[in-house]
Amino acid sequence: MTLKGKFDTDERALIHRISAHDNFGTRDLNQWIFQNLEITRNIAVLDLGCGIGKQTIPMARVVGNSGSVVAIDISEKALRILNELAVQEMVMKQITKLCCNIDEIPSVLKKSSFDRILSSFALYYSQDPEKVITGLWNLLKSNGILFYCGPAYGNNQELRTFHYGVAKLQIPPEIGPPEFMETSSLILTRKIFSNVEVFHFENPLQFDSVESLHQYWSSYNLYDKDLENDFLLAATHHFRSHSIFETTKRVVGVKATKD
Repeated sequence: MTLKGKFDTDERALIHRISAHDNFGTRDLNQWIFQNLEITRNIAVLDLGCGIGKQTIPMARVVGNSGSVVAIDISEKALRILNELAVQEMVMKQITKLCCNIDEIPSVLKKSSFDRILSSFALYYSQDPEKVITGLWNLLKSNGILFYCGPAYGNNQELRTFHYGVAKLQIPPEIGPPEFMETSSLILTRKIFSNVEVFHFENPLQFDSVESLHQYWSSYNLYDKDLENDFLLAATHHFRSHSIFETTKRVVGVKATKD
C-alpha cells in the first residue's frame, strides 16, 4: 500500500495540477492513455480512481450512447464535480458513479463485466493490490484490457531538485508510487495476466513565471508551508536569468490483456 500524500485527495489541488499539465505541458496524457487502452464506441469501461473525471468525460464521449463508463472514486466531492462536468458535457447517460475505495471494487462489482478497465494514478493506493488486480481480471471480458498508469522513476525530478535545494536537504530516494509502478505491480500483474506490456510517457511542463511555478508547487505533495518565502525568493532568482522553469512529468503505463 502507498500512503496518500496531503494533496492526493484534495480536489482543489487536483484541479490546479490538471490545469498546469494542460496549460504548461507539451503532450496530452489522455491521448496516450486512450491509445493504449484502445477505447472505441459501444464498449463498457471501468474508470477506477476517476477523480473529477479527467478521463471519464472524454471516454464517455468516445463510447457513445450505446456504451457505458462506471466511474469510481473514494471522494464524494470529486464525484460531485464529475457529475457537474458530465451534465455540462451532456454525457450523463453514459456514466454511472460509485463512491468506494479501491479494495472494495472486486466485491462491489462482482456481477459486472467490462471491455476496458482504466486506473490512472490510483491503483497504488490499494492495501492489497494482488487481490485487486485479480478482481479486475475477473471483471474483464475475454480480450478485455486493463491499463493502469502512475508516476515513473524521475517524475518531476527537476522540481524535486529545486525544492530540496531550497530546503537545503539531500534529495530522498524515490519510493512509494514509482517503486510500485516500475517494480512490484509488474510482478503481480504478470502473475495474473499472461500478456503484459509496459509503456512510458513524458510531458515537459514549462512554467513561465514565479506565480505559475509557485501554484504548481503549492498543489503538489512536495509543498511545505514553512518554505513558502524561501521558495518564492528562489523562484524569483531563477526567473531573473531564465525565461522558463521546466520539469517533466514522467509516467509509466502497464497494459494487461485478458486471453
